[in-house]
Amino acid sequence: MNMKRAIRWGIGLIAVAVIGLYGEYVREKLQLSPSLLLACADVEREPGAWTCRQILLRRTFTTEEIAQLNRDGGALFPVLAENPALAEEMLALFIERGVDVNAGEEKVRHWTALHAMAIEGDLARVQLLLRHGARADLQDSNGMTALDFARKKLEELPSDPGRKEIVRLLEEVASRRAG
Repeated sequence: MNMKRAIRWGIGLIAVAVIGLYGEYVREKLQLSPSLLLACADVEREPGAWTCRQILLRRTFTTEEIAQLNRDGGALFPVLAENPALAEEMLALFIERGVDVNAGEEKVRHWTALHAMAIEGDLARVQLLLRHGARADLQDSNGMTALDFARKKLEELPSDPGRKEIVRLLEEVASRRAG
């Protein structure tokens, strides 16, 4: 009987220690900015990624956090998530919390996330941004739109079918907006 009781006490102490360590981990993650929480949700192993995602889903972004995200390109952080489902979920969440899908990154010629993805040639992310209201007609600080960059990159890589589709899609969006 004493041995069983000792084992139960040992298991109980281990459980308390694990819960305490997890609580400390959560406390540390609560201090992170939304962009760092998103990176954690995207690249950390479980249960860390799950924890960061849960914090993001339940957290209210401060006015300063939203302003900083918008200065850094707004939608760019969630769109760059490696996991497409997480990118979709987090882009919708960030927009819901006040992040501007069309915000231009202040340090890089005021490129929007759509500019960056058109340059990158990432059709899936261009489509994602357009579904969430990204505007194809916005110009960077040199007067270039995402379509301008997509066309330029297509000239450099004419056999890339993804780039052809991005140009076609952005032209379609631009013509609908003009008409």
